[in-house]
Amino acid sequence: MKRMNKPNDNAMEVFTLCISKVKNVNLKRNLGDIKQLINQAAIEYDEHAQNADLYLVPQSININDNITKVVMEKVYTQRMAKASSPGRNVYDRLRSSAEFNLCPLCGHRQVKTLDHYLPKSNYTKHVVMPFNLIPACSDCNKDKLDVVALDKESQTLHPYYDNVTEYQWLFAEVIEGEPASAHFYTRDVPEYDDVLNSRIRNHFEIFKLNSLYVSQSGVLLSNLRYRVIDLYERGGSEAVTDYFCAEAESRVRYCLNSWETAIYLALSESEWYCNGGFR
Repeated sequence: MKRMNKPNDNAMEVFTLCISKVKNVNLKRNLGDIKQLINQAAIEYDEHAQNADLYLVPQSININDNITKVVMEKVYTQRMAKASSPGRNVYDRLRSSAEFNLCPLCGHRQVKTLDHYLPKSNYTKHVVMPFNLIPACSDCNKDKLDVVALDKESQTLHPYYDNVTEYQWLFAEVIEGEPASAHFYTRDVPEYDDVLNSRIRNHFEIFKLNSLYVSQSGVLLSNLRYRVIDLYERGGSEAVTDYFCAEAESRVRYCLNSWETAIYLALSESEWYCNGGFR
């Protein structure tokens, strides 16, 4: 997961903007009546998120008899995500906030949408809350679906609130075979508590990151093959190892827990691969 700056938008102001062009007088009044509920929900969300306790946020399906789940979902789909809607500028700004337009949840695929950290089908007060909306690729958005965490350990990582960039937790191992392949996994970090380590494992599993990274590493190994053969012929296994060490060091400095960091470190530590396993 990649860390992101939390949006500084005011949740109630964004909600007010989204409903600003509602033409139905009664609907607009009813939506206006829940502004303070939206504001309070945002305050509570921020407090829970800072303590990694978002699973404690009460679910809100129908807010009241007038404002149902269907009404609130339309506030998002028709008044924020829809082109030319009042809240579209906010939507576009949030969606484009990821570095290099890469999904922060998987760190690899292109951002295509916004993911509701607390699903909009279960948390209608949070449908247009900026810090509940995370730029994401389509696959990560689909893999998570409407999963609702029931305890602290089962929560996925939140790019705006969780910082897991200081220590390495993503690793890879080279699988000996013809052709060589790789397997990715997480390892508990001693400096993190059991809850955070559990959340890292849960994030890795829910977003199916091993499958994604195995696929990408296969392409990488194929592309590197002739480069590595040339290095081996010139300087033997030492030249190959030095090459992978240098590539790994560069990636460690940029992103400690990227799949590329993991695979280059694994390759540099594989005596089998560096001694001709790439052939």
